[in-house]
Amino acid sequence: MSESCALSFAAICQPMNEQSEMEVPVVNFGKIGVIRCRRCRAYVNAFVKWRSSGRKWQCNLCSAMNEVPDVYQSPLDGQSGRRVDLLERPELCNSSYEIIAPDEYTIRAPQSPAYMFLIHVNTKMVQSGALQWILDCILACVDGLPGEERTRIAFGTYDSKIHVYSMKQGAKMPQMLTIPDVEDPIMPAPWDDIFVVKETFKDMVNVLLEKLGEMFLETTDEGNCMGSAVDLMCTITQQIGGKLSVFNWGRPNVGKGVLVDRAAALPSQEPERLHELQLGKKREVEDYYVKAVDATKYQLSIDLYQFADHEFCDLGILREMCLFNGGDLRFYPAFRNSVHGTMLYQDLRRSLTRETGRSSET
Repeated sequence: MSESCALSFAAICQPMNEQSEMEVPVVNFGKIGVIRCRRCRAYVNAFVKWRSSGRKWQCNLCSAMNEVPDVYQSPLDGQSGRRVDLLERPELCNSSYEIIAPDEYTIRAPQSPAYMFLIHVNTKMVQSGALQWILDCILACVDGLPGEERTRIAFGTYDSKIHVYSMKQGAKMPQMLTIPDVEDPIMPAPWDDIFVVKETFKDMVNVLLEKLGEMFLETTDEGNCMGSAVDLMCTITQQIGGKLSVFNWGRPNVGKGVLVDRAAALPSQEPERLHELQLGKKREVEDYYVKAVDATKYQLSIDLYQFADHEFCDLGILREMCLFNGGDLRFYPAFRNSVHGTMLYQDLRRSLTRETGRSSET
């Protein structure tokens, strides 16, 4: 469309709009299958044109002519050319409608709602107060996560090492499992001991969130193995998928996906070249772009909450981890507890409580 009209334009799509004044109708096409344009794959809608006494319809996007299934045909009004059953078909008299997807539109059976939290626990994250805001918000929202008894949840932390938390029936406390080899991390326990059903281990999850801040209160570790930690979490969650929230401070400096200070390599007398750091084609590390693509295979979305003080954190590369998989990026530069703490809490709360679509296909 942009090429044909020779104009620059943007489209804003807001599915699941919570401020809508009307309920979006739901359509089930049943055995005839979803009716779409054979050329551009547009769905039948209120703006298509009906031809040949209702036996064909013309796409309003690409003008292709399409056959109408016998059971979907309807006589046309002699004056207006509209179908006489127009008002009985929500898809033909509304600008928006939802479709119940048939089995062929799904890659696998719908999975349980799932949430994974991967938190950087280095010195700056702890001392800044950001860690406590994160834990407090998750603790406040965990009981209200959708899915009730089906919801799964997993926790991981990292610094120069990776830590995951195993929860088993009969145990009173979660067990912290440490993976020191961040170059080639392996799963230290069965995935379903780490990625657990929230309702079954509700008390243990609450204990972990209450104690996690104390566990790293005296840390002096400045390591950041985010790349390796994300890879391990993807391995743990690949059976189910879901939402992975990553809370990271600064640049990864150990393990996979190490990022150097690219800003230091630019001549100080040429500040206009700083924009080069924001360009994807200038990246020297492909790890985070690849992680974004891999996440789509697992039906996993990645939200990145990126923190920094005054160092260069290379957001131009790290942001790519949220591409393609429906993830969001939130950046807190020069993080200060008194200024950004409430903002962080509200951002995370919104992400965990908003209406969310899962296993979406196109």
